[in-house]
Amino acid sequence: MNILLVYFQAILMFISFFFVPVSNFGYWLFHFPSYNFTIKQKCEVKKNINTIEDIKKQIYQLKYEDDFSFQYEQYVTTTINKGLKGDCKDFARFGKFLFNCIGIESEIYYLVGQKNWKHVVCITKDKKYMISGNTFYEFKTNYFETELYNYFLEHYKYYYIFKDDWILVREFKNGT
Repeated sequence: MNILLVYFQAILMFISFFFVPVSNFGYWLFHFPSYNFTIKQKCEVKKNINTIEDIKKQIYQLKYEDDFSFQYEQYVTTTINKGLKGDCKDFARFGKFLFNCIGIESEIYYLVGQKNWKHVVCITKDKKYMISGNTFYEFKTNYFETELYNYFLEHYKYYYIFKDDWILVREFKNGT
């Protein structure tokens, strides 16, 4: 296995297991009074997600907000508490939660491209659906990697993505 890929995966594991819980704890330290209400909102979202169409409607309500000063992956409760605001990492995690609501297994993927380009998406294990940002995408062919590459080439042309220049790394943990 390529030593750089192993190094990159080790960094992702460190971030996932240490940094995410600490960062979310810091957020909730200052927003604790609204925690119980947010848990009720999360249960309400879960109750209202019964079909793929419900997931699509929920995803299109997400609002992009870059966390300029402090990069971290929000828990689903944090995204809900922030009024469904977040970035691609947060939307991928939220998408995983939504798929789980209707019993569809999914995984978080980190895409890395040229010029330090990074993006995080949620893709169902059967490779039928993807959440990229606040966009819901249904794969149309059985050629998952080719279709994924073409999707990003079409939607992110200014990143100069070349097929031989990007990798997919699946997340190691299963948290929401």
